[in-house]
Amino acid sequence: MVNLLAMPESTSTQIAGRIETERPQLEEVKPTIDVRDLTFAYGNHEVLHEVSLQIPARAVTAFIGPSGCGKTTLLRCFNRMNDLVDAARIVRGSIMIEGRDINDPAVAVVDLLRAIGMVLQKSNPFPKSMYDTITDRLPTTGA
Repeated sequence: MVNLLAMPESTSTQIAGRIETERPQLEEVKPTIDVRDLTFAYGNHEVLHEVSLQIPARAVTAFIGPSGCGKTTLLRCFNRMNDLVDAARIVRGSIMIEGRDINDPAVAVVDLLRAIGMVLQKSNPFPKSMYDTITDRLPTTGA
């Protein structure tokens, strides 16, 4: 059971002799990860629909939702692990990491895998490391 407490109304108080100064404006924060209108499908079945989000550097971001709602699929898009799944594809939209479209053919997938790690929910034993398994199936240099 969740109990909600009413928060008291905040009121401004004047302190004698205190001079109010303007707070400095925050600089515009550029996102490290910028997802724009991403639609993703397995075959003809679209599983992500027009997802847009921006994640700034050094931010803690949580994806919370029921099983099967697309959290892991979106995370796997960030380091192109979905490239290993037959018929999996981005239908439209883009994923920019540090200003670069990660699905650009010139992006070296191996370098992306080094930069964007992923801790899987369940342990998956592989005959080789995850890195070796992925790099055996993906091109190692950009086009």
